[in-house]
Formats: sequence, structure tokens, C-alpha cells
Amino acid sequence: MHALVSRAAYPATPFITTLHGMSNPGANETALVGWQGEANIRGTYEILRSCIGTIVLLCWSSVCPNVPPLGGGAWSKIQGKLSLFLLAILMPEAVLWVAVGQLHRAWLDKNAFKARSSSGWGLRECFFVNMGGLFIQFLGPDSSEASTAHQRPFPVNCTQLRYLADNGFLELPRIKPEEIEMRNKSNGLARTITIGQVLWFTISTLARIAQGLPITTLELTTLSLVLIMVFSAAAWWRKPMDISHPMIIQSNVCLSTVLENMMDPPNPRSRNFGATPLAFYDRQEWVLSKAWASYTCILRTLCYGTQSPTTGEGESNSVFPNTFPSIELLQVALTLEALGGLLTQVYSCVLLSAWNAYFPTPTESLLWRVSTVVGVSYGFLGCAIAVLDRYGACISQCYHNIWRSLRKAASGGTDTEPQIPLIEGSTTGRKKRGSRLDWLRRFSNLSPNHDPNFDMKLRVWVPATLLCMIYSFARVFIIIEDFISLRRQPSSTYEVVNWAQYSILL
Repeated sequence: MHALVSRAAYPATPFITTLHGMSNPGANETALVGWQGEANIRGTYEILRSCIGTIVLLCWSSVCPNVPPLGGGAWSKIQGKLSLFLLAILMPEAVLWVAVGQLHRAWLDKNAFKARSSSGWGLRECFFVNMGGLFIQFLGPDSSEASTAHQRPFPVNCTQLRYLADNGFLELPRIKPEEIEMRNKSNGLARTITIGQVLWFTISTLARIAQGLPITTLELTTLSLVLIMVFSAAAWWRKPMDISHPMIIQSNVCLSTVLENMMDPPNPRSRNFGATPLAFYDRQEWVLSKAWASYTCILRTLCYGTQSPTTGEGESNSVFPNTFPSIELLQVALTLEALGGLLTQVYSCVLLSAWNAYFPTPTESLLWRVSTVVGVSYGFLGCAIAVLDRYGACISQCYHNIWRSLRKAASGGTDTEPQIPLIEGSTTGRKKRGSRLDWLRRFSNLSPNHDPNFDMKLRVWVPATLLCMIYSFARVFIIIEDFISLRRQPSSTYEVVNWAQYSILL
């Protein structure tokens, strides 16, 4: 009994081995333990680090800007990549359309070179030329006042290059692969790290969903961004990255001679607009490119107070931009439009899947639902606009024929146009309504020098602008909500997947 009381009053000290291998029963130290796993939780900082790191790595290493302006300085070299990087974060589906459009153009050019038996022109070479990697300088004598401007080098794309070669203005150059690789700044290590980070984030997020653990809206947004940017990077896989110095070829022909031959019939005014002196030859604007040009002009005016000048061959105060813009919405084949539309809808539906997710307030939940529905609707409307732009004339003709047949059947077989009575004062009323809309029409074409190729009808520009504004507000809310919703989350959000904490990748 005395022994039990003594042990209770004076508990035994753990047996601890000292550095000299001797026991020290009186040492005031904690017990040594073996291998210990991490706590089965994660912190808010880990969520932010994982998502932001994945977004920055993926967007920065995936975007491929065009060649910067010749002699533009350090800022011009990073401006194109930075603009694509920010666009990928704010509107990743637009980057997907840019990449798919450039891939489609390069693929068509590759087939065109193959048809004319031009060896050595693969997809990579066509990408290189279309991104502004090949400049041409016309050295021929020119008696015009703009002879000095005509002798400045400027970029040409593959279509313009084939025209010059087919008409004897120059010999088609052979671009060696090593010349492209010498200028290519593609970083294999950075891409490898990015692929590893993206795979790890995707697997971890899907594992949480499989085990019934909730994820934050920031993780869901990052997952949807991964989906879009992976396909964008795949479309740009053969495009050289971060080329800063183009190749320059020379021709002894004068530029005015080339322009006269390219115009059929001659119309000097029609070549007053475009990114380069030869841009009018293969220029094809469509509804999305026109809308994009209008909105970028508005943004430039708001941010810089001015608009970037375009080529005005007939304008004395204009300059020849010596680069192709990195952001161009090119029209592609119908199959690619369908594929791009499908990917855009999947991207929007990933965000829509958080319909019943937890939000700190009911207002945030409602705004999230509205914003994601706007994203899904915007995708459907974009597809409808693309179809109408491609087949609008055919649809209008079919509608006219059907209406004409119905009217003919209703009138007993006579095809007579209905007589519309002229209402006195109607012409004046239309003039008044037209004058009230004059201020609005100015916004439908804000391009420098009022390029007629960018003219949009008000019935197209007004609803398209309203839709873009609504979509922009929805995107801004989603990005803001991704961060402010972290202030209060269910405790299970911070539990980790059991197998993930011992992964060697972590």
C-alpha cells in the first residue's frame, strides 16, 4: 500500500537516454516519438497558394504572343504576353478562340504551301510567319512622297507571302528550323513544372469531390480555367514562344508597284486601312472581330486617352505598325466553331455546378447563380451569333422565299407586293429618329480613321454591347466572390484527402 501511494504522489519519470548513453531519470524533457503524419487539415493560405500558383503558372506559360514591334523596347516585348495573360484570367474562353483561330489559319496555310509543292513549310513555319516573324523590306525606287515610309520593313503573313512569290516580286524564302529555334524562347523546364502543378491540382481537386469533401469556389474556378487553358496550349503547341527578333527579307521591287498589282480594279482608298500596307489583300472581318475592335478602342480611350493608329497608306500622318496584334478573333471552320462552343459551355457548366454550394450570405449565393447562368447563356448566344454571321444571308433568303410563297397562296396565286400607304410626315419622323441615334452610331465604329471594314449595324452592336457588359460584370463578381467567400466556410472544407498528405509530389 505504501508503494502505491508513493507512486501516485511521485509518478515515475520517463527513462531518457542522454548524449553519453547514460540514463537521467530526473531530466525535464518530453518523450521522443517516431514518424508523425501531418494534421488532417489544410489552411486558407494553402488553398490560396495552390490556386493562385496554378493560375499564374498555367496562364503565363501557356499564352503565346506574336512578335513585338521592331525596335519597340523592353515594354513592347512583355506587353503582348501580359495582355494575353490578363485576358486568360478575366475571359479564358476568348483566349481559346484566339488560339483556335491562329491554329486554323496556320493549318490552311500549310495545306496551301503543300498544294503549290513548297517543301519545308510545315505548321511551325506557318505559325512563325503569321505571328509576325518574317518582315519584308521593299528597296525599289519610288517617286511618291511616301517613298521613305514604303522602304520601312513590315510583317507579312503566309497568304501575302504566297502572292508576292507567285507574282514574281520575290523568291519564296526557306525558313530553316534552327532559325526558328534560335529565336524561340520556349522553356521546357517551365512547361514541365506547369504540367506537374496542373496535374497535381486537378487530381487533388477531383479526389476531394470523389470523397465527398467540399471545395471552394476559387478551386472550382481554377479547375474550369485549367480545362480551357489546356486546350488553348494544345492549339498553340506548334507555335514558337516569346520570339523577340524577326527575320527580314528584302525585295528590289517598289511597294507602290506591288500595291497597284494587288488592286483589281485599282482603288487606292481601299488600302488606306489595315494593320500593314498589304493587309487589305486577305482581310476578312466578321462580327466578333468587329465587336472586339470596338471594345478595345473604348478601353484604349479610357485608359490612355487615345487610340492606336492604324495604317493609312493615303494618310500623311499615319504610320505602318510593324507587328501583328496578339489578340485577334479569326473566323474558323464550322467544326472548330462547334468544338470551341462545346468547350466554352463545359467551362461555364463547371462554374454552374456550384449551384448548391455554401456561400456566406444568401445574396452571394443568388449573385453566383445569376452570374453562372449568364455565362452559360452567353455561350449559347455567341454560337447563335456565329451561325447567323455565317449563314445570315441564306437564312434571310429562305425566310423571304417562304413568306413570298405564303403570300402568293393567300392571294389566290397572284404574287403582288402589298401597297403600303404613305403616311404624311413619316419621312420627317424617320429623319428625327435618325438624328437622335447619330451619337450612338459613332460608337459602332471607333476605329482610327473610321475604318469602314469595322462598321457594325446598330441592331447588332447595341445588343452585343449590352451582353458583353452583363457578362463582364458577371465575370468580375465571380472573381471577387472566389476570394471573399473564404472568410467563412464549413469546417469540412479544410479537411484533406487521406492519401494526398503523404504524396511525394506534395
